[in-house]
Amino acid sequence: MEQLFAEPVIERAYVVYEKPYSRETEQLVRDVFAGCDTVSFSSKIDQYEEMRGTENQVKLLGGCLAMVIALLAVLNYCNMMAAKVQDRAKEFASLESIGMTRRQTQQMLALEGIGYALLSLLLSLLISLPAGYAVFQALNAYHINYFSFPWGGCLGLGLLVLALCAAVPVLLYRASWKGSLVERLRDGE
Repeated sequence: MEQLFAEPVIERAYVVYEKPYSRETEQLVRDVFAGCDTVSFSSKIDQYEEMRGTENQVKLLGGCLAMVIALLAVLNYCNMMAAKVQDRAKEFASLESIGMTRRQTQQMLALEGIGYALLSLLLSLLISLPAGYAVFQALNAYHINYFSFPWGGCLGLGLLVLALCAAVPVLLYRASWKGSLVERLRDGE
């Protein structure tokens, strides 16, 4: 090499740490090249820090978008159930006239709401798992081979959706109790 070049040019040097992602070793390597203006320095720790910043931005954006969509979905569900309970007022009065108690009607409405919740959660999982993986692959600039799905958060959110879908129709039904059974049967005609 010295026969070809008086001073060989080193284009790239790799430093392998004994302990991966060691900040102490990182600082020692930086100190070695501290006086060299012609040496640029790039490390996996820097890339990792940059990746964490990008990850936090994506999480914030995704969280805000999810909150807006969730709010719209809740308002849509409440509106749909209010219309449904109002449309079925005569049906509920008829069922009550042949012996169904208000408690049984409330249980029926809660079970219908749980059915809606289970269907929507199943559909959401079927869409979000492949979509989440596709977005992960599209944004995977660092070639990370580890995809994880936030099961804990989704389980908590799923339980909240179940509770909301069970409670809303019952609350709307209670709010629509007006007048006696005869008046409610007459109002439906």
